[in-house]
Amino acid sequence: MACVVCDKSTEIDFHGLPRPCSVAHGETCSACMEAQRLETMISAARAQIVEAHRGLADLQSQYREIRTQMNRSHNALILKLPPEISSYIFQLAVPRDGGTAQSTLFKKVGPPLALAAVCREWRQLAFSNPQLWTTISVCLDSPKLQNYADCIPRWLERSGGLPLTIHIYESDHYYLDTATNPSVLTPAVKSVVKEINKHSSRWQHLDVRFPARLLSMFTGTDASPLLKSLRVEATDARIFDAKFKLKHKATPSHVILSRISLKNITIKWAYVTQVELADVYIDDCFEFLKLAPNLKYCILSEVSAEEESTPSTPPPVIVHRVLRDLKFDNFDDPESAEANQLFGRLSCPALQRLNINMNDDPLPIQALSAFIKRSSCSLKELRIRDSSFDDDELIELLKEVPTLVKLDVLPHIDSQHEPSNLLRHLVETALPVGSTESGEESRPSLLPNLQFFRYLADEKKDVPWELLSGVFGPLSEITNPLRRPLHSVHIHLSRRETSRLPNQIEKDVLLDLVLLRKAGLDFQVKSDALSIDVVSYFKDKYY
Repeated sequence: MACVVCDKSTEIDFHGLPRPCSVAHGETCSACMEAQRLETMISAARAQIVEAHRGLADLQSQYREIRTQMNRSHNALILKLPPEISSYIFQLAVPRDGGTAQSTLFKKVGPPLALAAVCREWRQLAFSNPQLWTTISVCLDSPKLQNYADCIPRWLERSGGLPLTIHIYESDHYYLDTATNPSVLTPAVKSVVKEINKHSSRWQHLDVRFPARLLSMFTGTDASPLLKSLRVEATDARIFDAKFKLKHKATPSHVILSRISLKNITIKWAYVTQVELADVYIDDCFEFLKLAPNLKYCILSEVSAEEESTPSTPPPVIVHRVLRDLKFDNFDDPESAEANQLFGRLSCPALQRLNINMNDDPLPIQALSAFIKRSSCSLKELRIRDSSFDDDELIELLKEVPTLVKLDVLPHIDSQHEPSNLLRHLVETALPVGSTESGEESRPSLLPNLQFFRYLADEKKDVPWELLSGVFGPLSEITNPLRRPLHSVHIHLSRRETSRLPNQIEKDVLLDLVLLRKAGLDFQVKSDALSIDVVSYFKDKYY
């Protein structure tokens, strides 16, 4: 037994007692006789304790065996199935994603450990199933990182030689006052990165998000990685000197980069088909579009200019002949300079979907119009969000995209924009007027192929119900094959702190709207704040 103060053993050392005793006329004194008696009793007690420990260990072993039999009896199905079926059931119990920057270490990939903790047979089944261990999520600023770092080698070892999905990130909590802060290269951080690097040849999906100074530690090995998707984000505020250079160039098809320059990352861009670039320079965007000829899907957000400079000659137009889907998120630029620069230099003949979020800044209509004309593309979908614009200019822009099938116009809530002018043009062009010079029936002059229209209206302003009832054209012409094929109109009333019902619908207009719905057309006016369909509300009120 150990002392609670000094942690030293309190066991009695029998060899320290004086032997023999002859103080009582050559005979053993009473104290020594009592000590000898107690020694004998202590020795016997110790033997009993040892035997009790043996008995306890035996009972515990028997208990584990009987629990195994109990688990086998009470969970007969999973244990009686063929191992390959049981293994597949286990795989279905494990989430496919490995966690996000908001999740804690192993939070999303805990099921393998939970399955292994049920019983001996389940543990053997889980440990022998490499598919369960192919995803790992590591939070580098976890206070328990050292404990988990010891588990990572065994975790990866159980995955066999299968491709890996790896998420390594910095949490939102930022333990800045602890030794585990990822900005400090602790032994645990180094151990984790070293272990992950050892398996770089098996990286299939890699997601790394933490301060820039740690990114350079990910070098991989000389073996070529299997990367299909790569996400690299420097979490430092607007730092562009982060480096992520592997020993062997990766060939991912899906790439997400944030706060990292193209020159500081080793990728064979010709293999990339999907990309998301955030918090990057506009010149990097242009360079990437030239380096990735097979790109089909592109998101550009928080784009900024590296420095103020005026080229002596106009820069050349960049033609990307494969890009089909482009999304641009403006970043705090009242002059829309980066948006004007991007659409002023780009041509995308294969573009089908264009999504523009100006974040309360003006829509660069002239640059967009020139971009569409230059591209000569068959644009199918256009989404304009959080922007301000002039109605007449917008209508002129829409005339440039007769191939449009889906249109979302979502002005910023404070832009004071009214839909009446746009709706009036849709009403007036719902049916063709006259015929062509060759005698053939003409198509509507504005958006002749439009099928879906969505608009975000300010609930403080009156809804132009009469115009809305006419956007599909006259009810008698609904089956006219020359009518604009519009079949869905969704109007959302913007959410504000204080919400109210929109202006009342006249009964004859309401009847037209109800008949449109009965004709199979999808017409909705929703108050997001009140969670009601306004047309249904007034219908129930009147009828």
